[in-house]
Amino acid sequence: MTRPQYHFQQGVGLIEILVTIVILSVGLLGIVSMQTQALKNNNSALEHSIAVMQSYSITEAMLIARTAAIEGDFNLAIDEEPTTAIISEPQNSSEHQQKNLFAQTSLIEWRTSLRALLGETATGSVACNEEKCNIVVQWDDGRATAGKSVQNIHVDIHL
Repeated sequence: MTRPQYHFQQGVGLIEILVTIVILSVGLLGIVSMQTQALKNNNSALEHSIAVMQSYSITEAMLIARTAAIEGDFNLAIDEEPTTAIISEPQNSSEHQQKNLFAQTSLIEWRTSLRALLGETATGSVACNEEKCNIVVQWDDGRATAGKSVQNIHVDIHL
C-alpha cells in the first residue's frame, strides 16, 4: 500500500519574510522620527531655560546698581545697541557716570552672552519705569516643532 503524499510547508516563505522586513522598517522609521522630534523639542526647552537664566543675569546687575536702574541707565530697546561713554579718568568722574558705565558695560556683556548662547539673532531689552522693570529676551527658535520661530521671554521685576 502506498501512502498518499501530502505536501506540508516546512520553513518560512519568501513573502512572509518580505512582509516582516517591511513592517520592521516602518516601525524603525517611526522610532527615528520620534527621536528626531524629541531632540528638537529638547533643544528648544534648553534655549528657553537659557533665556530665563540670562534675564536673571541682567536682573542681578540691575540690583547691584539699583539707583542706576531706577534712573533709567539700564533702559535699552530691543533693536538698540548699547554703547559705553569713554571716561578718561574714572577715579575723577562723578558717581552717576561710573554707575552709567557699569550699566552700559553690563548691557554689552549681556547682549554678547545672549548671542553666544542663543544665536546671532538673539537680543534683549530692558525698560524700567522707576522701580518696575520689564526685561525681554528674544531669539530665533526656528528648529522647534511648534509655535513661531521668534520666541520671547518677558520678565517683570520690582527693584
